Amino acid sequence: MNLEIFEKRKTFYNLLEKGEYGNKIILKAKNPKSDQKLVVSPIKDGRGGYYGLTKKINRASNQVVFNIDPLKTKITIEDGKEFDVNNDVDMSYWNFVKYYIDFIETSEKKANQSKTALFYIDVPIVQAKETINKKKLRHKAEEYIYGDSIKNYQNRIRLIGNINMENNSPEEQLNYLLDVAEKNPEKVISAYENTHTTIQLLFYKALDTGVIIKQNNIYKYQEHLLGNDEIQSIVFLQQEKNNDILQMLKKDVDDRLGKKTFQSGKIFV
Repeated sequence: MNLEIFEKRKTFYNLLEKGEYGNKIILKAKNPKSDQKLVVSPIKDGRGGYYGLTKKINRASNQVVFNIDPLKTKITIEDGKEFDVNNDVDMSYWNFVKYYIDFIETSEKKANQSKTALFYIDVPIVQAKETINKKKLRHKAEEYIYGDSIKNYQNRIRLIGNINMENNSPEEQLNYLLDVAEKNPEKVISAYENTHTTIQLLFYKALDTGVIIKQNNIYKYQEHLLGNDEIQSIVFLQQEKNNDILQMLKKDVDDRLGKKTFQSGKIFV
């Protein structure tokens, strides 16, 4: 068990257990149609105890005892399993169930992203906040797109997915941008807010025109080795110590394009 992951969940778990999200902790199946069940019991902590269980010394027998019997306690997790935060028995079970972090995620979204999760904690208010945030991001991305000039669409598309749609109609380009805004609004927002968009576009245009070549999995400009991948190469060009190389690259690309696009800095209308 990865205790670092558990530590990151502690604040969320504390709010759950205090009843901040309601009186019930509800587990939902990631795939409810599969009728998935998970039988769980307390997990040993490697120090003579069990995660989530409290222990004390029985004075009469001088033996360690736990608040619940770890060897006899087993419960079945299935879709809709509930733990009442005001019920001591329920919470004694929850206190060890929550350590099954590989199989129980903190939201439906995270469960769907996980390869091992079978269940997630259903907190409607959290789900609603995630949905609202996603809608806000989508709205922001769409505002950027609709407020942009048609002439900028192709460059935005290159920044988002390095796709060359120069020969597509503005309507097709717009449709592509809106599709990305629907599915991954963060990508669109980054294409408008990233301060290094000019260098990223310069790199792509340099590849298009053959000014930068890829040889033996290394990107090269003249005698300069830029990097093993696009990100390394762009970072290389962003570094202040390589500014002379950047300026030469801008001139060479503009010469190939037949216009001073990058030297002028006027990439977007």
